[in-house]
Amino acid sequence: FTGTISGRIPSARFADDRLDIDGGLQMNLFGGSVALSNLAMERPFGSAPTLTGNVAIKDVDLEQITKVTGFGTITGRLDGRIDDLRLVNWSPVAFDAKLQTDSAWKGKKRLSQAAVKDISDVGGSGIAGGLQAKAMAFFDDFGYEKIGLACKLRDNICSMDGVAPAGDGYVIVAGAGLPRIQVVGFRRRVDWPTLVARLVAATSGQAPVIK
Repeated sequence: FTGTISGRIPSARFADDRLDIDGGLQMNLFGGSVALSNLAMERPFGSAPTLTGNVAIKDVDLEQITKVTGFGTITGRLDGRIDDLRLVNWSPVAFDAKLQTDSAWKGKKRLSQAAVKDISDVGGSGIAGGLQAKAMAFFDDFGYEKIGLACKLRDNICSMDGVAPAGDGYVIVAGAGLPRIQVVGFRRRVDWPTLVARLVAATSGQAPVIK
């Protein structure tokens, strides 16, 4: 990981076993920024500490992220928000997250064959529109118009969404150019531990196998 972390905490209040922090934490990393705000912690020195806050993501370089994490390569910039984040014992129990590629970015927007496989696995989705799985094997990468995924976590269930509706499902990857590819998710409600397991598997660095 490369980058810098800076913070500004003009004041903090601790009362009734609750720590409220004014200001926030600004992280400049992967060519963009991640800002944490409205931070508060309950029982910081007790059992099951609870942390709440909001996260704003701006212009993060997707190619740098995917190289570090072992995810298939994607070029472009990522924006997003994680609102109403709540961690209990440092594990997320609630949030409203939406991550999407920056539509205003003027550089090349490409994703590798491995990235298509990883996104499909994480979203529990299928490949539709323009290419079948067998045809994918002939191409190294694909152009895209936008990529996005949303998850609203409540009661250990993620309510999923993408960048556009697609019948009963939602578009995760909207392709552009030729060859054109589209990745569609069909499950609107996903068990949170299952989604985490998919993320772990997608970043394990295993090469995709297309039959």
